[in-house]
Amino acid sequence: ALMKKYPIEAIGMEKLFFNTNQKTVIGVGQARGVIVLTAAERGIPIYEYTPLQVKRAIAGYGRADKKQVQQEMKKLKSNSEDLNKILDQKLQLYKQLEVEKKLNDVVKQFRNLASDLQNNASKTENKNYSTDKLEQNLQQLQNQYNNIQQELKELKSLNNQLEDPTQFKSTEQLQNDAKQQLQDGIHNMQKNNRTKSSQNQNKAAEDIEKIANQLEQDFNESELENVSEDIETLRQILDNLLKSSFDQEDVLTNTSKTKASSSNVSSILSKQHSVKNNMKMIEDSLNALARRQISVKPFIQTELSKINEYIESSQSNLQDGLMSNAAKSEQFSLTSMNNLALMLKESLKEMQQKKSECNSKCKKQ
Repeated sequence: ALMKKYPIEAIGMEKLFFNTNQKTVIGVGQARGVIVLTAAERGIPIYEYTPLQVKRAIAGYGRADKKQVQQEMKKLKSNSEDLNKILDQKLQLYKQLEVEKKLNDVVKQFRNLASDLQNNASKTENKNYSTDKLEQNLQQLQNQYNNIQQELKELKSLNNQLEDPTQFKSTEQLQNDAKQQLQDGIHNMQKNNRTKSSQNQNKAAEDIEKIANQLEQDFNESELENVSEDIETLRQILDNLLKSSFDQEDVLTNTSKTKASSSNVSSILSKQHSVKNNMKMIEDSLNALARRQISVKPFIQTELSKINEYIESSQSNLQDGLMSNAAKSEQFSLTSMNNLALMLKESLKEMQQKKSECNSKCKKQ
């Protein structure tokens, strides 16, 4: 049933070795036979490993006990979760970059088209240029306009797939006006009313330029608003991280002067649990921020995982009465917190630089 339900590529089995418990040989052998037969029927390869090989692969030591194996498995799971988060963040950032690239391309095409229309309008008023050739040029420009309109629809479709899409103002009226001016321009050219056709082309160019400007302005204003909000969010995260760092320092100080038999251990554990919860909120906030801002680098996630690992180690050692080991883990967590703060300050500088650039773009418009 499992082989039908899931796309299994390979099967790992433990190599049979019976020393004292001979009663289970037949039952285990029958079960293995069913698995081997079913896998063979589906062409699924089977690989066999001894417990020593599995422990060596996971924990780096063939004689590792269950607790050591569990700890290493937990690290592997954490690393996998970190990788998934980073990949998801990169996917969201890629989608944003895709929208920005598409926007720049559409804006550029609109502006080039507006320039070509103005050039053709100028030629239209010059009787040295053939009417037929000018009409042919204008029809080609009209086709270009229709193609760019389709590109604009694709841009808006990509934008709507974002978690926080840009709120583009409607340019439908401008698009309709430009389309009508192009049609009138061709009609007047066919009637040999070159002056009127030239006016139509210039008006279409003006409307198309307005469309390009509106799209660019909407995007830049949205980007400025988003980066301003994210800067404030990052500042709050840094404040929370500073508080957690001070709280963790208190945990370390108390752990260092407390004996395993002391009743104060429970209060230290409670404080450590509080720090862990606060770090979880910081992690969630940073994960959300990293999906929007490329300045929040992937290695920040790695540092967050280290902090969580050290805090969990501290909790485990405190519960086992290993105060010296707990203090070491707490010291490591403090170091990682300080490293994380430095990384986030660097991210903050990059975001502030981005905000300055967005301000400059908005002022130019």
